Amino acid sequence: MFCSYCFTLEFLKKNGIENLILYPSQVITRRNTWFKAVTYISENFDFILNFVNDECEIDDTIALNKLKNLFQISDIKNQFEYVASKCDKFKYSLLKFEDQQLKSTEVYSIIFDLFKWLVGNFRRK
Repeated sequence: MFCSYCFTLEFLKKNGIENLILYPSQVITRRNTWFKAVTYISENFDFILNFVNDECEIDDTIALNKLKNLFQISDIKNQFEYVASKCDKFKYSLLKFEDQQLKSTEVYSIIFDLFKWLVGNFRRK
């Protein structure tokens, strides 16, 4: 793990990234961490792809090859960008639901706002 982290730092510095932002860990019970991970991948897609390709040249493991194959899906970058562009409203709503003091009227308001937003953003054409 530590050695991999060193290679990542070296790769990022070589590619002009000075202010390193670590990849967010996903927690199954915290949905926002998944949205943060999608946003991170979307913002850093090309660097991650280059890093995976460089690592495959150094050590061609099964896991790296699976990851490389995922990156070769034709529209995977567009999928990450799409989800990242739409997830802020979900992240905001989920944060509100973590409040222990939430009143039923607030729950209704959050759900209604989210529904209106969903209908407006995901209408069939």
